[in-house]
Amino acid sequence: MIKRIFLGFLFLSAQYGVVAKNLPLPSFPASFEVAEYQGQKGCIPDEQNYRFAVMENEGLVTAGMHPLFATPEMGAHIMNLLYQREKKYGYTLSLKKDGKQCVYNKVSDVRFKDELSNSPQLDSVKSSITEEDCNFDVQVINICGSYKALTGRLLKAGYEYDWQGTIENKNYTLTMMTNDKQSFYLKTDSKTGATIIVGGGEGFYKPYNFSDLPSF
Repeated sequence: MIKRIFLGFLFLSAQYGVVAKNLPLPSFPASFEVAEYQGQKGCIPDEQNYRFAVMENEGLVTAGMHPLFATPEMGAHIMNLLYQREKKYGYTLSLKKDGKQCVYNKVSDVRFKDELSNSPQLDSVKSSITEEDCNFDVQVINICGSYKALTGRLLKAGYEYDWQGTIENKNYTLTMMTNDKQSFYLKTDSKTGATIIVGGGEGFYKPYNFSDLPSF
């Protein structure tokens, strides 16, 4: 009952115009991909109710967050992982206290911690990695190797898998790994298996028990 009243309030108080029909909250964008704010696609105003409304329309839950993460593209930000349980995709959403929140990765075929004890499709690709293989994106730490070698090195150092998914038309795989002090994004070229570190943050990634949340 409280939820219905709250959603009704959101609907009545929307200030951004009707942009979609046949949705739980038709006064808000149908998805983060079609959302636009201040001329930027994939962005919304930095308002909790607005984000909730778009998540409601797209059927998303918050799967986890990192309190201080950074990539060359986004700089330092709070990272939230939003997840669509039925379709198994998600978004990494940045919060930088600059008046907006923006999607910077759409991640398909998402798998979580308990499903990542092995990734045979990545473990079995090219085992000998060359310097040229490693130049497919900006490295924040000058370490490159096969997926199996780099993840094995981090596992031995006390890191654990958080989540993994494919990006950029499935040409690359993004993996987040965390210990009790910091987290890293690993990006893997799906053809060669070359794996580099493209992001990192102080503090640890906090998964939410979204399986207990109601479906939208």
